[in-house]
Formats: sequence, C-alpha cells, structure tokens
Amino acid sequence: IISIPIKNFTVPLVRYLYKLLMSKKTVKIGHNLSYDLKVILWNLKFLPSEPYFDTILAWHSLNLELPKALDVVASLTCDDYVQWKHTKKEEENQGRYNALDCYYTLKIYHKLKEQLYGSN
Repeated sequence: IISIPIKNFTVPLVRYLYKLLMSKKTVKIGHNLSYDLKVILWNLKFLPSEPYFDTILAWHSLNLELPKALDVVASLTCDDYVQWKHTKKEEENQGRYNALDCYYTLKIYHKLKEQLYGSN
C-alpha cells in the first residue's frame, strides 16, 4: 500500500512504481481498488498486474448488510481505530490523512484475509 500525490511523480519514481506494481510477487491492496487501478492507468499509462486484494469487496462478501466506507470498516475491525476522515480537506494534514488511509487499509486486509482464508 502506497500513497503518492500525483503532482510528485518523477521519471525515477514512475520507473520504481512500474517495477513494483508489475511484480506478480507483490499483492496490490486497496479499499475500492478498482478506482485506484483506473487512476494509475490514467496517470501512469499502465495497469498493475495481479494479484489484487480489494478490501471493500472482501468486506462486502463477509458483511453484506454493513456499510463499506473505509472509516466504518476500520472502526469495526481495528482495535486502535482513531477517527481521521474529517481531516481530508485540511491541507496541512494531507500526508497524515493519506498515511492513515494506507495504515487502516493494510490492517483491514490482514483481518479480512484471515477471515476468508484462515491463518495460512
């Protein structure tokens, strides 16, 4: 899971991202990953290779009746949950906001992966 503002893309960074995201050994994890894949395709002009794990799809398959927003899922699955979505529009908190999105998405991934596939 990574978070890089589009305005910070450089040629070396794009090369690194390409290598990382095209690796079949790297699981691409996201909450509503189909959106992120479209953004990558639009901005970087390539589509990352599988494997993928979309936490919103995994959550929905396990909890059909519950909301799917990242902050809701995090509040229900993460013991250390702290509300952060209210800071999105605050420019000085953008890095922290993005980091917490990534942090909670990764924690949710581990919980849901275990629920879906067991501890292996």
